[in-house]
Amino acid sequence: MDPVTAASDVSVFSQLPSELIVKILDIAAASSITTALALCLVSSWARKLARPHLLDTVVLSTNAETNAFQYAVLQAPDCADTRALVRHLWVARDGDLDEALGHLTGLTDLAITAPQLFYATCGDDHRNVPAPEISHGVRLTLLPSPFSGPFLERLFSWEHTNPALLARTTHLSIVLHADNDTSHVAIFWVSNSLEHFPRLTHLAVALPTASSPVNANASTRGDGVCARELPGRRQGVLGVAVREISARVHRRRGWISGKIVGLLVEYAGVGSMRRAGGELAGRNSHRR
Repeated sequence: MDPVTAASDVSVFSQLPSELIVKILDIAAASSITTALALCLVSSWARKLARPHLLDTVVLSTNAETNAFQYAVLQAPDCADTRALVRHLWVARDGDLDEALGHLTGLTDLAITAPQLFYATCGDDHRNVPAPEISHGVRLTLLPSPFSGPFLERLFSWEHTNPALLARTTHLSIVLHADNDTSHVAIFWVSNSLEHFPRLTHLAVALPTASSPVNANASTRGDGVCARELPGRRQGVLGVAVREISARVHRRRGWISGKIVGLLVEYAGVGSMRRAGGELAGRNSHRR
């Protein structure tokens, strides 16, 4: 670039209001990861501006990525800022992330495997210090794992030494299971673990096929079960009123919770579950 032109550009840029400069850089950081990373090298204040766009949504697909993220959350000099900036986290592997999960104070959406949930809430690791009091809830999704079934059973039977994550969960989805046996374990675990989710309002369990044994059994149950077809979908959706299911659990265990809205067992996908779940919850509220 010509030195005269470069000097002219710098002069024009320096005359802009600081608020406008910040807005321009903020839009640039949001446009791509590459731009956000480049802005982190400009200055400390530009880095502070770009980091929320880099850390708002984090996807960890390898053990190396998981280990690097664990270091950034717990040991890096600016780890406190990192903990607050992460809002959406997806961890596809059964990596060592149990210590970090309890410290993500800004987390609103979390997708992990059953083993990761077990190690984050159970076990004898004294490093799992209870998380600070956090008012906002978490949408928790359990991803598939070769060990989903056994670890869901352990979650039901073991004592929860660090239940903060469960206590914050408002939406629980168990999805993408490859076999009916794991889905059966998931439904059993959820129905017997409701007291560990005091803020739970939405629950979804996605099953492999619409013709599975679970579908046949559930469709013949008349108590609290609603079957319906969604427009444009070949697979059916079963909705089960958790209010009625949990009432039976309450009587057996002697605890009361009036916050559970509904259980939706879905065979098609999470998107249609949310639409049908809202309609089902609306119908249940009118019947009260």
